[in-house]
Amino acid sequence: MVDERSRSAHESDNELTPRERLAWRTYLAGKSNLDEVVNRQLEQGHNLSFPEFRILLALHRAPQHALRMSVLADRVHVSRGQLTHLVRALEARDLVLRKPDPHDRRGVVAHLTPTGSRTVEAALPGHERIVRDHFVEPVTDIALDTVADAFGRIARNTTELSAGTGKGSGKVRREPTDSNK
Repeated sequence: MVDERSRSAHESDNELTPRERLAWRTYLAGKSNLDEVVNRQLEQGHNLSFPEFRILLALHRAPQHALRMSVLADRVHVSRGQLTHLVRALEARDLVLRKPDPHDRRGVVAHLTPTGSRTVEAALPGHERIVRDHFVEPVTDIALDTVADAFGRIARNTTELSAGTGKGSGKVRREPTDSNK
C-alpha cells in the first residue's frame, strides 16, 4: 500500500502536497462562500450577523435561555473579548441581557430576552433552509458523514492544542478511509 501523503526526497515535512494544498484551498473557498450566503440571509432578513445569530441560538437552546459568558464563548467558538463586544451590541438592541452570576459574583450570565427569543425563532427556519440548500443537499450522505468525521477530528485536535494537551506538531493519527485503504 502506498500512502498518498508520502513525501518525495526534496519535500519537507511541513510542505503541503498538491493534494493537501487543493483540499485546503477548496475548504477555504467553500467556507468563505457559505459564510457569505449565511451572513447575507441573516443580515437582510433579520439584521443579524452570523456570530450574533449563533449567540442567540446558543442561548435559545440553553436551560432557562441563559449561559455564563465563559461557557457561551466556548459554545459559539469566539474569544471572550469578541463575545463581550457582540453581546454588548445585542444588549443594545434588547436581544440579550447580562446579569451577575447569582452563584459566583465574579461571573456574568447572558440571558436571552423575549425580543431575542422571537428574533431567533424568526431567523431559524431561513437559516436551516440555507444550510440545507448550500451545505447538505449538494453532497451525498457519505460525503456528509465524511465531513462530520473530518471536522470532528479537526475540532478535537485544535481544541487539544488550544488547551495545551495535544501534540505540539498538530499531527493526529489518521484512520484508514475508503480513499486510502
